[in-house]
Amino acid sequence: MKKIGFFVIFCFLVGCGKTSDVAQLQEYRQKLLAVQAESVQTLQDYYSSLEEGQSGMQILAVYHATLADLQQLSDQLQEIEVQDKDFHIAVGNYLSGLQAAFLRYEAPVITALGVLSGERSLSYQEEHQRIVASTMQFGSELAQLDKTFDHAYQAFYHRYKDQFSPALTP
Repeated sequence: MKKIGFFVIFCFLVGCGKTSDVAQLQEYRQKLLAVQAESVQTLQDYYSSLEEGQSGMQILAVYHATLADLQQLSDQLQEIEVQDKDFHIAVGNYLSGLQAAFLRYEAPVITALGVLSGERSLSYQEEHQRIVASTMQFGSELAQLDKTFDHAYQAFYHRYKDQFSPALTP
């Protein structure tokens, strides 16, 4: 009888430990996906504010605020305890790629708008062609980042798919 009681207690403790591991893994997954989603939302907010037709100096301020927000997300990612190295690296690569592409394609346009705004008021729409070309290149690079991120997420999901509920399927 003692053996059965011990076995039941042992199974309960082992089962609870596994449930805790599953909950931690799901929380980890949610944190990383939240950082990735927030980085995309940050850029959507940036482009939405540009559509409002602000002057060059206002656009420059929004640009710098967006850079600061992306850096804050990078810092936030560093604070998340690593539970799956590959997926953590994939989110980090996505975020750093996003920052690099943003700097590469937006910085020249924003700098020109900021410098020229002292001489005359330039609106976002007046530099439309250069901005569209830069945005298309930026979009292409983001599509590649999305593809790489999706591949990494699929690998992460398949490694742990038995630990996720059916509602969390990608």
